[in-house]
Amino acid sequence: MSTRLCFAMGLAVASHLLSAMFPFVAAAGMKALGIFPACFVFYAVSTCLVMFVGIASRRCRNESRSSLKQLGGENVWPKFFWAIYFFACAGGCYYLGLAIASNKLEFMFLTRLDWIIQMPVVVLFLREVMTRRNLLGAVIAALGGIVIGWTGALGLSGVLYAVGYVGASVCAYTLVRSLFNVKPASSGFMLMAIRNVAMMLVFAILMAIDVATLKNMAATNSSFMLVLVAGTFLFFLFWARFEALRAIPLWLFAALAPLQTVGGVIIAFAVGELLSSLALTGVCLVSVGELIIAYDMRRQLLQAGQA
Repeated sequence: MSTRLCFAMGLAVASHLLSAMFPFVAAAGMKALGIFPACFVFYAVSTCLVMFVGIASRRCRNESRSSLKQLGGENVWPKFFWAIYFFACAGGCYYLGLAIASNKLEFMFLTRLDWIIQMPVVVLFLREVMTRRNLLGAVIAALGGIVIGWTGALGLSGVLYAVGYVGASVCAYTLVRSLFNVKPASSGFMLMAIRNVAMMLVFAILMAIDVATLKNMAATNSSFMLVLVAGTFLFFLFWARFEALRAIPLWLFAALAPLQTVGGVIIAFAVGELLSSLALTGVCLVSVGELIIAYDMRRQLLQAGQA
């Protein structure tokens, strides 16, 4: 594989590992500060890091200028707008669901189905190739998600938030991938910056509506440290994700999703959060489905390298 592809794969792996760690750090921060204030600070920290890197990096500045010129295009602006809109919807569903979920690990596994569902979507709308093994893995993983939801540990509202997140996330990343297919590709850095600002506005509005949350907020040095760490995670997570998606197909990024499953289980056991036997069965089905997909993607890459 080329150096650029190897670097993109490394960023994809890093993004998935950070995704496995983020829910546990974010949930602790939200418990300490409240849902809306904590989420606002997450994105404020991430936005500050985006601004710092954007000012310091000439490449980011040049790519962002090029992307701003592209926004005037007839087919680019609507995709960009709807991508940000769906990201905002997905973010709202994700953090609200994470806050109310009694078992953070089960909620994380259920939301990770977005990468599995992403497979048939990119085949239908972006004409990316999906084999029979890909389809088999997607079906098995989807069954695992149903089993996790069937346990009832998340509650109906938790499942609904997870479903809302998955649907909005699939729409957002499909649009993002189509933007990256444009020549020259849209700047992932600029997309992340605008996404962060949009999420800050969403949570600022929610804080203004729910004033009681601010009055009851008991901020401490440790709670602020948690949200600062979570915000830093958020920056590196999406920077690595968007940079990887500029270089590799969306299906290949999705095929690496088992890393989130493995990482989530390790972290959950480390913090003492256990799964019920039925939920563990669902997790196993998700893991098997994702591993089938990952194996088939690896085989396709090897065949492509020998051609």
